[in-house]
Amino acid sequence: MADVEKIGGILKEAGFEIDRTTAEKFDIYLKFLVEYNLLSNITSIDEEDAPAKHFADSLPGAEFILPGAKVVDVGSGGGFPGVPIKLLRDDIELTCIDANAKKCAFLRALSLKLGVKFDVKHIRAEEAGEYREVFDAAVTRAVSELNVLSELCLPLVSVGGRLIAYKGKLSEEELRSGVRAAEKLGARLYTVSRYGLFGAERAIVVFEKVSPVPPGFPRRFKRIVSDPL
Repeated sequence: MADVEKIGGILKEAGFEIDRTTAEKFDIYLKFLVEYNLLSNITSIDEEDAPAKHFADSLPGAEFILPGAKVVDVGSGGGFPGVPIKLLRDDIELTCIDANAKKCAFLRALSLKLGVKFDVKHIRAEEAGEYREVFDAAVTRAVSELNVLSELCLPLVSVGGRLIAYKGKLSEEELRSGVRAAEKLGARLYTVSRYGLFGAERAIVVFEKVSPVPPGFPRRFKRIVSDPL
């Protein structure tokens, strides 16, 4: 059973020093997710593994987010990586978007449970035209291939902003295709961070938006997936 001290210790081992109050919020988050998941099956989660596999795994991208940034978590699901980043970085303004109504209901309940303010929008990323070029950064974890993620996320990011994509094992082929897609959408590769986390290979790919996304993008999801850039 995870607890406050264990969560704090795991995050410290991963390189993230947090205070007691923040560790308590992570503990509340985990317990609430486990309880809620029994009723609504929000995400696959193991309570013992979650502090490493979900909390610690969500935090490395925070270093690429500028102070006070408006951040969108695309395909937020159980809140990863956006909510753990928000707990670590209270300076950011977070919006979580997801196409699944049950997951959005969970996220709204989680915000109240934690006493941490973040917005939740039940919308598909490719249909979120009202948020076009609104955010300073987009984060996304375990959603899709980089070339697909680029078309889903970059339209939401303002010029000068960043797409921060979390990956497990990252092949050179996926990286190349992701870079090609991002360049067609007005972004360039900023950095690739490869690292190990509790024995697992991880990578974060960061694209920087240098010009507006051309008209006509994003396309419908079926087209994005069947004919990626």
